[in-house]
Amino acid sequence: MKNRKENAKKRKTKINVVFLPDKLKKKDLWTEYAGDISVCVFLFAGIIISLFSMFQIPAGAMVSALAGLVLLLLLFSFGNKRKYALFVSGIMLAVGLLLLILRQRILINGLFLTMNQAAEAFGTHTHLEMKLYEISAEKSQYLLCYILFWGLISIVAAYISYAAVRVRSWLLMLLVCAPLLVLNLVVGISPQAPATVLLLLSVALVFARIHVNGRRAEATRGGHRYGIVLQMIPILLGITLIFFGILGAAASSGEYTRSDRVRHAAEWITGKIDDIRYEKTKTNNLPKGNFRKLQPLELKDTPALEVVQSKPMSLYLRGYVGSEYTEEKWEDLDPDTYYKERDLFYWLNKDGFQAMNQLSQVYGLETGEVESISMKVLNKNASSKYLYVPYELQTKPSHLEDAQVWGDVNIRGENAGGNRYYEYQTSVNLVRIYPQLVQDIYKLTDEMGQQITTYKKDESYYNQFVYDTYTKVPDKEKDVLKACLGVEEYTGDSEDGISHTPYEEANELIMGYLNEKITYDETVSAPPAGRDFLSYFLRDTQKGYSVHYATAAAMMYRYLGIPARYVEGYLLTPDLVEEAEESVPITITGKEAHAWVEIYQDGIGWIPMEVTPDYLTKMERPNFALFSGSQEGDKGMEGEGNTGDTKDADEKEDPPEDERQKEAQQQSPWAIALSILIGVVIALLILMLACLMYRRWLLAKRKAKFLSTDNRAAVCSMYSYILYLLQHTDIPKRGGSHYRYLPELETVYSKEYAAGFPEVIRISQKAAYSEKEIALEERQTVEQYLDQTLTTIKKDKNIWKRFQMYWIKSLY
Repeated sequence: MKNRKENAKKRKTKINVVFLPDKLKKKDLWTEYAGDISVCVFLFAGIIISLFSMFQIPAGAMVSALAGLVLLLLLFSFGNKRKYALFVSGIMLAVGLLLLILRQRILINGLFLTMNQAAEAFGTHTHLEMKLYEISAEKSQYLLCYILFWGLISIVAAYISYAAVRVRSWLLMLLVCAPLLVLNLVVGISPQAPATVLLLLSVALVFARIHVNGRRAEATRGGHRYGIVLQMIPILLGITLIFFGILGAAASSGEYTRSDRVRHAAEWITGKIDDIRYEKTKTNNLPKGNFRKLQPLELKDTPALEVVQSKPMSLYLRGYVGSEYTEEKWEDLDPDTYYKERDLFYWLNKDGFQAMNQLSQVYGLETGEVESISMKVLNKNASSKYLYVPYELQTKPSHLEDAQVWGDVNIRGENAGGNRYYEYQTSVNLVRIYPQLVQDIYKLTDEMGQQITTYKKDESYYNQFVYDTYTKVPDKEKDVLKACLGVEEYTGDSEDGISHTPYEEANELIMGYLNEKITYDETVSAPPAGRDFLSYFLRDTQKGYSVHYATAAAMMYRYLGIPARYVEGYLLTPDLVEEAEESVPITITGKEAHAWVEIYQDGIGWIPMEVTPDYLTKMERPNFALFSGSQEGDKGMEGEGNTGDTKDADEKEDPPEDERQKEAQQQSPWAIALSILIGVVIALLILMLACLMYRRWLLAKRKAKFLSTDNRAAVCSMYSYILYLLQHTDIPKRGGSHYRYLPELETVYSKEYAAGFPEVIRISQKAAYSEKEIALEERQTVEQYLDQTLTTIKKDKNIWKRFQMYWIKSLY
């Protein structure tokens, strides 16, 4: 009780107020500025180095960052003298404008060089081609162009960094980092590890700086709250150096890989997002090539697709296609592969050659006409990420609405939720007669027409790409396949120039092994963590279903020199179309979901091959007796071996620059820009939602104190909230006595409202500084005045102001 009275006496006499000496204030001011400068420099460096790393800007141009650093030092050297800071800003702006006028050509070339680097980065990660700008400067001037242009960029980055730190705006800082995050997550363009760590370090420092600014002064080293930031800098630097040391040691030993847990977490998140976007109801549990998701096979009798054909015809409908094998899953080709071959695919598309139309094109060349079947597909519950199309597709993939052609692999829905309805033209079932197509294609000669000559030439170029790309087998799988098949890997170096094992021999080897050694079993699950799927399946369990059979067959075909890929899709079986009528919907359920292997048959294109025992009789079997032995597709359309003797695609003439750029403008930039814009909008919405939730939480926490059973604490909390409302609406914050607010309250609001303010001040001061108890009536007086304040500040406010007060500022 005695201590309580002494404390109350101190409050009354203001003994607890401490006036700091000027010397200490200067020290604190220096500490604050040292913290600000350090944080600002880290953020600036993180932004610039990340951009240089992501777009592979020449390292020599890094000298341009000096302009931004000089600006930061000048801005901080003037302290709070804003007029001087504005003067410096004006000078820098004038210098920039002067450079723009005097060195306009160099700056524009610097912009174009940067845009070209960005286009290369986008192309490498998305296989989409963007416009490349013509550079008028000589190569000897490229570095100067980069330096001048990035000097302006560094000045802008310096201003942004300064504003984010000095204004204490975490939102501004996140707006700067959000585009970098979107480029990483959406497009896949990410800075190198050191740049990433530096950027994260700078973001952590900015958050720490903002957090410290929002807290009351505490006793920390240096006697000032900003000392916390200065203490964090060496700690974070030490952590960074240790990280770089470990990273360097791992990289030098060749053992550095991305954390499996991080990668698996990212895959899990991506998978969940895909499920939400593309799948309504699961019709099957085929893993889309991901062996870690394997479970006992479950094919549901739930409608997946509803198709309408003008002439009912059984077909393979392919969706997901796996191109590159890893021990955990099938993956898409690296976009860099397509980007490097952009000239090849440009010319193939120019000639009308498309891998997904190849069978129908060959059939048309051989017969002179092709019967067209109209087909409409309504995707009811299957994954709408893919468009399910047959091998006999006639419609050009690029002509399908809301669809994106994914290289030579498949077609994907462009909409946020995929594509659930589409129409196309297809031929009759050509898969069952493909051996005859192979025989007939080699009988066609150039004298029969220009179309045949063009097709043979294009096929030879695409054939080379296929063999270079889809015959790759990881070294550790070769021993497993050699033990299973009992033959050496086919490298295409045979004396007769044949590029692969003859098809009939390969089929016998593969089917013989699978039928003899493997047991069909739908109850198997994923392999143990860390185990290679193929090795575990072929050596250990020797049990599995379609996913296992198709994967093993694909790798065996590749081992024997035959291009192969893994496919998941649906079967439009003969049983389904047997009694179907023209233009009457046919329902394909999850029970028709299946996985198979497709191989590239020289001359005619990709063909599905059935290797799963329980499915060998579900679809019509091709008549392999039509092969004549010596003409088994061992030669390309140009009559040369496929692995080295065909004409190299690189020898093909580069397309005219204006044509390529025109097509690139039509295809890529808008799609990429839209994707980035959507990503940025989503990121901003998430940030805004998080900010709103945080502010509502703080408001709820504050209001909870109003309900305290302690009248003294409740009154203090309510009075603090009243001041908060006034200072964040119409009344500017003032120092000194709170009675100084009275004239403005009368002017801005009303005399009636202002009349009650002195009594509220009296009660709040009594609660804060007096030992007397706060009566219930006094508490109710403050409560009523709080309600009156809320009513008053909302009065005469328009809808937008009220929206700001509630949803943005979270005042009430």
